Amino acid sequence: MISSEGSILKQYTRDMQGYDIDISVTPDAITEIADKAYKEKTGARGLATVLEKVFREFKFELPSLGIKTLDISKEKVNNPLKAIDDFIESSKDDIIIQQKKDLNLFARNFQNKHNIKLTFSKTAVDEIFNICTQKRISATSYIKKNFQNIEYGIKLICEKTAKRTFTITGKFMKDPEKEISEKLSK
Repeated sequence: MISSEGSILKQYTRDMQGYDIDISVTPDAITEIADKAYKEKTGARGLATVLEKVFREFKFELPSLGIKTLDISKEKVNNPLKAIDDFIESSKDDIIIQQKKDLNLFARNFQNKHNIKLTFSKTAVDEIFNICTQKRISATSYIKKNFQNIEYGIKLICEKTAKRTFTITGKFMKDPEKEISEKLSK
């Protein structure tokens, strides 16, 4: 599992390096993985199954959280979701910083495309953090998915008010369509 060139564990390590995440695996984690694989009674397939169960959540969750290192311990092997929740809780400030960077990039791109300067209030950033944490997605993914349908509404509001700036608030994030409708009906 750890010494052969084609080691599946090394493959997962390389996969995560593709997301700029360095992985280290403790000896007790390796023992736990081996024990779980042995209990599968399917040889190398059991090892692949166990590693997929362990790494599946990490592969999907960690890249969007800005994590750069991951130390796999026995506890993380046994409960990867709890490990992710613990990481989110302990790294909230770092995650918010990454999300702010993502939001600033989105705002710059929006301004280049529509000539409208977007800003995100603190309540909007907090709301986005809560939504993204709950849905376990990145701010970039959330914004791309949810803003594609409201770009036109923001443009209409700016045309109506003759302003070239628009502030996204926490209230706006909770129900963008309602906020757009209210602003357009004034």
